[in-house]
Amino acid sequence: MIIKTDYTTDDIRLRILDWILHNDHLKAFDNPDGSTRRKAFSIAYHSDTLPDWLRCFETGGVNVYNFIAIATYNSGEIAPHVDDDLVHHMRELNIPGIYISLPQSTCVYYVDICERMIGGELICGDDVYVPIINSCVELSRGEVHSVKAIESCDQPRVVLVCEHYRILPPAIKLIQLGEYREG
Repeated sequence: MIIKTDYTTDDIRLRILDWILHNDHLKAFDNPDGSTRRKAFSIAYHSDTLPDWLRCFETGGVNVYNFIAIATYNSGEIAPHVDDDLVHHMRELNIPGIYISLPQSTCVYYVDICERMIGGELICGDDVYVPIINSCVELSRGEVHSVKAIESCDQPRVVLVCEHYRILPPAIKLIQLGEYREG
């Protein structure tokens, strides 16, 4: 786990925040029991079509960037896992398994955090990270992590997860790049 503060300019951070909170594809994916209230969407871009205001996530050797935007209003506890949203999407599209692998790395970018938030920490092994606005946590390939529940906050915690992939050209043609996936 590598932590970067002041990850991007405030103008870009605010552009990303506006894109997330005012996006027509931001849809609820609450727990059935109502214990968690959050909204999300995802979208993947080829490195050639990555919008300028998302270029802060560029890294060498990567040709597909999968973004998962999440606004969490309460709880939001996430059990230990490895980020692989695009892998699941590729399986849903019946893309041959030879083309599917975990992301090279993942960035968890904290776009907006309530200053009075209690909970919501990112856990990687023995490391605990208390999120701050405009910080990014870089996770290595296959790094297991979890998120503690938000106990209280006055505004949503807004996070943009970026999965970095190196995907072979035949598979890129099969992925729905630039198309939103809701919730």
